[in-house]
Amino acid sequence: MARTRNAAKRQKLQKVEAALFNPDVVFLLAALLDARDLCRASLTCKALGAKRDSGPSLVEEAARRQFECASVWERSCLPKRDDEGWVELYRHLLMLRSKLTFDQLVGSNIEHGEERSIIQSIPGQVQFSSSSALCSNHVM
Repeated sequence: MARTRNAAKRQKLQKVEAALFNPDVVFLLAALLDARDLCRASLTCKALGAKRDSGPSLVEEAARRQFECASVWERSCLPKRDDEGWVELYRHLLMLRSKLTFDQLVGSNIEHGEERSIIQSIPGQVQFSSSSALCSNHVM
């Protein structure tokens, strides 16, 4: 009786794994996660992060599909190199889509505009020999 109970549990577990670790399901989950969280999911779960016999891991496959859903212009901006994984390329795609913000302003006579992505000179200040620099936390 114990054997049949364990066999039934294993069979139920296999059905759940087959449903959860389907490439289509992982693709839908990838649409909700950013690249960092997708990478963490692959490190957490062996079934998601391990390479399959038929090709890349489920996470890599989901990142590849997400990248292929990008516009032609976005894909032309981010050509895939041989040493680059799909999750890394998907991360670069998300960064390309995000708004560039300037987190730190160094210099004189400059300030943020209405948003952190707009920089303007301070009105009324005399600018003869001043220099300014912009810094962003946008790391590639």
